[in-house]
Amino acid sequence: MNETDAIINAFLHEREQEIIDTVENIVNIDSGSRNIEGTTAVATVLSERLAQYGIEVQLEPSQGAGSLLVAHINQDNTSQAPISFLGHMDTVFPDGTAAEHPFSIDDNGNAHGPGVVDMKPGAVIAVYTLIALNQLSTFTQPVQLVLVSDEENLHMFSNAREIIQQHTQTSQYVLNFETGQLDDGIVLSRKGGMIVDIEVFGKAAHSGMAVREGRSAILDIAHKIIAIEALNDIDNGILLNCGKIEGGIGENVIPDYAKVSIGARFDTVEQRDYVINELTQLSETAYVEDTRAHMNIRTIMDAMMRTDESEKLFEKLSATARRIGYGSIHASHVNGVSDAGITSSLGIPTLCALGARGTGAHSSTEEYSQVASYVQRAQLAACFVAQQGE
Repeated sequence: MNETDAIINAFLHEREQEIIDTVENIVNIDSGSRNIEGTTAVATVLSERLAQYGIEVQLEPSQGAGSLLVAHINQDNTSQAPISFLGHMDTVFPDGTAAEHPFSIDDNGNAHGPGVVDMKPGAVIAVYTLIALNQLSTFTQPVQLVLVSDEENLHMFSNAREIIQQHTQTSQYVLNFETGQLDDGIVLSRKGGMIVDIEVFGKAAHSGMAVREGRSAILDIAHKIIAIEALNDIDNGILLNCGKIEGGIGENVIPDYAKVSIGARFDTVEQRDYVINELTQLSETAYVEDTRAHMNIRTIMDAMMRTDESEKLFEKLSATARRIGYGSIHASHVNGVSDAGITSSLGIPTLCALGARGTGAHSSTEEYSQVASYVQRAQLAACFVAQQGE
């Protein structure tokens, strides 16, 4: 541990309770992706904490979702490309979950509550990493923090994806403070994903009196679902799930409408294009005569690609972990998508999962994070960035 590491270590440990209190505060705020009031309240708490340490913050409006929190340090230094921190302030949980399962810490030092691993502590860790760097008198590297309000629905209703691209496109590298792994895996690659709807339009008719006149949209889409599920290639990373279907009005009516919503995941751009092409062909194939279909890609998230540059970045992070006594970390791949895919697709070296260690994401009763990891992860990130900025 060098002198800068020691300064960062002391600074963060002195504020450990403040960090925990901040996590508790925002975990106890309902902030589902469509809850603009809730995500704004979370952004306000974090903005006030940053302002307390003299860091200017902007709440940047996003069409169709809550505002993004954008903060900078050393912005006047235009001779160096910035480093970018990413994260999100929303959760998957409906309103009322925070009251039913408020923040708590058990006897094992694990915190519980909605978003307590995905990724409200991660947002706080990113904030305090920026704060710790800002108080270093010798650190002049520009760093920006971008926290979004609708990552959990993949920015389906907003332009946050484009805003992230605008802010990060010139970055040296990106650290995404998503859910940390219990075994200290740092994510270098993630699947991409998309949500696709296929609607089928048939002809309604009485199922007894006019059976020959009807054209069943449900029958057609049933054939499509079987064909879609057959595209799964788990060993090679292509995953498709027909997760929601709807259609029909009654047992005695041949249905003239049906819809299937598909979640697709892939590892590469080539796989993404393959899936889109196959789904397009299937949607255009009429399994029931005189039916027609319409396909809509509601949202898409690019895969986070492991590159030579991201591997080099990871090796430097690993060296930092050893230097400060954090312990060993290892490179990891996960099937879940994140905003790291956005920056990775821009060719920017990106590391993900620098948030709190924990598990059980998206379960209001099973989700937990290790409280000790809040300071540990902030220290790791801050010491790493400080070393690169010297």
